[in-house]
Amino acid sequence: MTASGDKWDAIVVGAGLGGLSCAASLAKSGLKVLVLERHNKVGGYAHQFIRKAGPGMEYRFDVALHITGGFDEGAPLRMLFQDMGLWDRIEVKRLDKIMHCVFPDFEFTIPADKDQFRQRLIDRFPDDREGVESLLDTMNRFGDELAAMRSNRGAGASSPAEFAQNYPTVAKYMTASLREYVQDHTKNEKIGAVFGQLHGYLGLPPKRLSAFVYLQILLSFFNEGAYYIQGGGYALSRALSGCVEEHGGKVLTRTEVARILVEQGRAVGVETKKGETIHASVVVSNAPAPLTFEKLVDPSVVDPGYLEQIRGAEISSSAIQAYIGLKGTPEEIGFEDHDYFVNAGYDLDEQFESHLAEDYSSGSFGMANNTVVNPGDTPAGRSIVEVLLFADGRKWCGMPKDEYKKKKEEVTEVLLDLASRVIPDIRDRIEVIEVGTPHTMERYTLNPYGAVFSYSTTPTGHTRFRPRPETSVPGLYLASTWTTSGPGFGPAVAGGMSTARKILKKTQMVEAVQPVT
Repeated sequence: MTASGDKWDAIVVGAGLGGLSCAASLAKSGLKVLVLERHNKVGGYAHQFIRKAGPGMEYRFDVALHITGGFDEGAPLRMLFQDMGLWDRIEVKRLDKIMHCVFPDFEFTIPADKDQFRQRLIDRFPDDREGVESLLDTMNRFGDELAAMRSNRGAGASSPAEFAQNYPTVAKYMTASLREYVQDHTKNEKIGAVFGQLHGYLGLPPKRLSAFVYLQILLSFFNEGAYYIQGGGYALSRALSGCVEEHGGKVLTRTEVARILVEQGRAVGVETKKGETIHASVVVSNAPAPLTFEKLVDPSVVDPGYLEQIRGAEISSSAIQAYIGLKGTPEEIGFEDHDYFVNAGYDLDEQFESHLAEDYSSGSFGMANNTVVNPGDTPAGRSIVEVLLFADGRKWCGMPKDEYKKKKEEVTEVLLDLASRVIPDIRDRIEVIEVGTPHTMERYTLNPYGAVFSYSTTPTGHTRFRPRPETSVPGLYLASTWTTSGPGFGPAVAGGMSTARKILKKTQMVEAVQPVT
């Protein structure tokens, strides 16, 4: 199927969540939208793959999604989904816990309720009740100020001094690390280890991770609910793709864009790898920002300052993940946690750095039994288990084929050795196994070094510090986690819709899309 003979208002390059949500918003608002995706499936990291263990034995592996926040009644993300017509296209399951953590001398379940979380921390650390109260009270103040700030859209804060006066907690932690935040309230390393356990959701250790973003993730679970989308991230991708086509747009897979056409300084369309030229007045890139401005667009037409921001930002870490289909239900294999992290100690920074150095002897790793939260994708009497290690993608990408194969085989055994600490007979239960490395992720997403979180979410590398969606090339926009929205499924969708709003404002169709909060 070709699209070169049709007239399009907007072309979206890439069918990840950011691109699809932008396309769906534009199509719903009346623009004729074309989405072009190089892969044979939509979704980017929000997709699934199938492995068969025999007739009628299909394991559907969710590539990335574990849990997401923000779907309680009245929550901004849910209202956004409802406005787009997405809510009726997906099914979600509300969870009562976020994660189970294992430490050398105790275990701790983080509930999806902040009052329960407070009480469990106090019960575990009664001698530092004051530190726990301070830690969580400040988190709540941060959330209240952030909500007021967004509601007021910065009213009464025209200068940094006024901003700090009106929103003191937000201002204080805007450029602070998670470790700095914790140490402001308690010196108890164990409390810090529990509170910071979700750092893996952003791919950085506490000393390098933005407190500003981390607190928002925690609050989204505590205040707006923790959920799992049934069918995983791919169900959301399909829902968005359906929205595009329902409103007259078109989504083409197996169609790779070779370059974005720029004439007289303005984006005017694309050329596919097969040589098709397709024109539109707006082009939206959902491709990685570095790729967009190094390969798809001639860098000479881009403002040097904007280009430097694209090139200068730190690329995030990657991951190594085993996707395993096992004989036995979650109860039978003795592993019933949808998110589980084993810690070798209490220094989360040290554990994370050991992963990047490829020293896995510490024994720190993440696991998940997706069957617990998403049983529909697992054959009867079976379990889907994932095992995760963080990785420096630069150590995996670009190596010779034989060397890579050997390294992948070695790390597969490491993953199984670690998992056997939780499921002792895991090797005897395996029916199918697939291991993804940074090389795998780079191959499928084109993210440099297989980056999982786009740019690193450092204290000065989040939201307003990232490249803006409106590029310096007229008619060219970005809609991805590489921009101000940042990483995560919710931010990707909200960010894509925000980009659509900016485009619609230019085309005087702003009334069709509500502001993203």
